[in-house]
Amino acid sequence: MFIIEQRNDNKYKTLIHSENIFHDALKEGEERYHVKDEENGDYDLVYIENEALNPVIPAYKNTKRIPDYLTYDENETESLVLDLFRCFNTLSCEEVNEYTLVLAKVLIKELDYAVYFTDDAALRFIKSDKVHIVDTLPDDKNVFYIQKPWNTGMTGGGFNHLSAPYAFHNMFLLQYLLAGRKIADIKYVSFQTAQTGGIGAILEYAGKFASAFERYGIKLVLSENKVGRFKREMLEKYFNIGNMAEDANEFNTIYFVDNMAQQTIVSYFIQSQKTFVDKNVLNDSFRHEMDEYFDAVFEGKKVLGVLIRGSDYITAGLSGARKQATVEEMIPKIDSWLEEEKYDLIFLATEDSDILKQMYSRYGNKLKAVSQERFSVKDFKDTKLIYEYEKKKAKGEKYDTTVEDSTINYFYALYILSKCDSFMCSGQCNGYFLVLAFNEGKFKKEYKFSVGV
Repeated sequence: MFIIEQRNDNKYKTLIHSENIFHDALKEGEERYHVKDEENGDYDLVYIENEALNPVIPAYKNTKRIPDYLTYDENETESLVLDLFRCFNTLSCEEVNEYTLVLAKVLIKELDYAVYFTDDAALRFIKSDKVHIVDTLPDDKNVFYIQKPWNTGMTGGGFNHLSAPYAFHNMFLLQYLLAGRKIADIKYVSFQTAQTGGIGAILEYAGKFASAFERYGIKLVLSENKVGRFKREMLEKYFNIGNMAEDANEFNTIYFVDNMAQQTIVSYFIQSQKTFVDKNVLNDSFRHEMDEYFDAVFEGKKVLGVLIRGSDYITAGLSGARKQATVEEMIPKIDSWLEEEKYDLIFLATEDSDILKQMYSRYGNKLKAVSQERFSVKDFKDTKLIYEYEKKKAKGEKYDTTVEDSTINYFYALYILSKCDSFMCSGQCNGYFLVLAFNEGKFKKEYKFSVGV
């Protein structure tokens, strides 16, 4: 993203001010330019990588979380994603920079927006009576607000207040994925996620991706050997989320490489879609097997289901809605529900061995849990995430077997949670949404902690 500064006395390449100044600067590839503007006075453009504006989070170290958008076409309206911006009629911008100016021009042209800046430098770039220079920016339910501080829209505040790179990302995401191709040329989107994502994320976002691209006549397929860290054969064995496409190729398919899938997830384009996950996402034989297990262990019992994420949710330093409540923070509410509803048993789903010990110490034989390999925070001495720990511990086919075993145990736990009488969760996680989807609104009581919000 280019920001605008006063001209300094150092020697830099000089460009001539025009409507295409940002495209000219991107094409030249320099990090700073002098810009000659005879009408309004000279200025400098300074390039800042979008990723440099993101705060450092251990879980995403060395990961590019947002594209640089070195090429884009604001006049290619067919591939602009305007869904988010149709929710408002006004734009407020705390800063004049490449992204706020481009967005303002598009929104005036396409959606007849009123646009507000506090800096009259905007007037050298946009000649329109829709642009207003004010002392105080409007900010209400009709305003799309671009702020200086970093904000992706993913931390509970919604997508109406974003930082400039993420506001730009929400409009130009599809162009980034098309990489110069036309929408009419695309037949498939080959679903992919980052290796950091668990199976819950795959099921949730497969549905969201399918819905998002469906309007363009683009079909979701599984055309690669792995989705994240999961073998395609394993996904097809237990789940119903998509098939291969024999005619998929680099010309008619959007393939996700590097961190493109994760970047796509951080958008209103994906997040606004409903995920149509229900019990039917599980293969019939797999679901029948889990039903038999539940009936054998819990039939006739009144059960409180509790999901507590720990291990890599702690070591990754996740914050906001994804920060999980501790056992100590959850016990008062668990005890209160036990007293009120007289549950016979607690079914605990957790991958964290320390959490299991804490809960067993508190509730003894009243507590039940699926037998599985679990992790402790101390296991993550040289790693932050479970997938890193698994890769370090197992290689090749052994790794794939480990992933499959942990996945099946995970789904046993989620499915059993969905069949409990009531449900409580330590915080926002993909497992929480899957449990609700499998339960189909039948819980007597349901609660999700939000200690990071």
